[in-house]
Order: sequence, then structure tokens, then C-alpha cells
Amino acid sequence: MAKSYESSSELNGLTFPSASVMGRAVIAPNLLAQSFDESFGQKNAQFDFVLFYDANEYEQESQKASIDEFRESWKRPKWHILLNN
Repeated sequence: MAKSYESSSELNGLTFPSASVMGRAVIAPNLLAQSFDESFGQKNAQFDFVLFYDANEYEQESQKASIDEFRESWKRPKWHILLNN
């Protein structure tokens, strides 16, 4: 998927942050959120905020959340959905 967004001579592309999981390169959602947060408000930001629905696994519901909540979401503990009860 990431290859389809690479830069070319005609188009500016996107650079996706990746991590290695079991020896394979992956683009983890938290890395995208972190990249957005760290470049927010800067001229070189690659992404625009559109919408964020935050889930509460314990209550089995989700709700529309703010840009500030999205910017903080990547900082949550890895298994926070199991701890919110």
C-alpha cells in the first residue's frame, strides 16, 4: 500500500513511518497518529485531520472525538483497551 503513495518525478508523495514486527515492515496506526501529532501545524505536515471516532471497548461504544484527543491517542499504553474496565 505504501508504495502507491511514494513520490515520483511528477507528484509529491507521502512518507509513512514503519516498524518491524516479526521481521516484516508494517505501518502501524499508532505510528501514523504519532507522525500526524509531531508535524501538526507545521508547513511540512503530510496529513490533514478529518475525523476521529474513539472507542471504549468495555462499554462497546464509540464517539466522535476532537483533534486534541486524536493527537494524544498514540501515547496510550499498548493494551489500554483491556485496562479500561
